[in-house]
Amino acid sequence: MNTIRIRNIVFVVTVAVLVIYFLNSASFFSNDEKAITCAKTIISEDLKAPSTAIWSNASVLDKDRYGRYLVDITCEAQNSFGGYVKERYLVVVSDMKSDGTFRYNKLFSKTTYSEYTKSEAIEYLKQSNNWDQK
Repeated sequence: MNTIRIRNIVFVVTVAVLVIYFLNSASFFSNDEKAITCAKTIISEDLKAPSTAIWSNASVLDKDRYGRYLVDITCEAQNSFGGYVKERYLVVVSDMKSDGTFRYNKLFSKTTYSEYTKSEAIEYLKQSNNWDQK
């Protein structure tokens, strides 16, 4: 009776440790989710009040064979006057590592767009970031 109880306890502890490990592991999140998080970081660098940012409609539109991700995301945040402004962004994120680091082109990694210019903005970012080229 005691050995069965000990086995059950060991099993429960083992499962608990594995669950905690996978929940805390950076690899638990998909690459799309990592790319969206990186895009938020890039956009936040230019916001006047990044702590007020409200993110929505985030998705990965495309990825190339060299590790670049094209992210579409909407951000609403306070401007210099305290009013909220909503912008739609396209962001290119590159070389995401498991430790959370990534690269991006500081000059040509992001742009804002309206629905009327989305396809032009996508083409501009892809060309500026050597999409599908090494």
